[in-house]
Amino acid sequence: MNEKNNNQQQGIEKMFTQSDVNRIIGERLSRDKLKGNEELEKRESELMARELKFVAKQLLSEKGLPSELADILKLESEASVTEAVELLSKLVSGNKMESKLKVVNERKLPTGKNDDENYGQLRRAFGLI
Repeated sequence: MNEKNNNQQQGIEKMFTQSDVNRIIGERLSRDKLKGNEELEKRESELMARELKFVAKQLLSEKGLPSELADILKLESEASVTEAVELLSKLVSGNKMESKLKVVNERKLPTGKNDDENYGQLRRAFGLI
């Protein structure tokens, strides 16, 4: 008899109303939609980052700078990339000019006057005076 009751209970399935089915399907659809939106946003951000990196590499190569510098730039927008590349270009060109001036100055014979001033500045910098 016990076996009959178990069979009857297993044979009975839970019945859902149409509103229950609609609610369950609605929940699943909203979860899937949110998941799809998150994936879409992630893909868009990755695509934007690749595009900005490409733009940065182009600008760097136009300015005669190594394109590897694009890896260290903050890639937020095209305007920020352009601004950063311009700043890098100015800094590098300034350093090139200074190095050219040093080469020119190194070819001159020391006068003694500047050497004493430099020596004094070095001594002050190291706290020897």
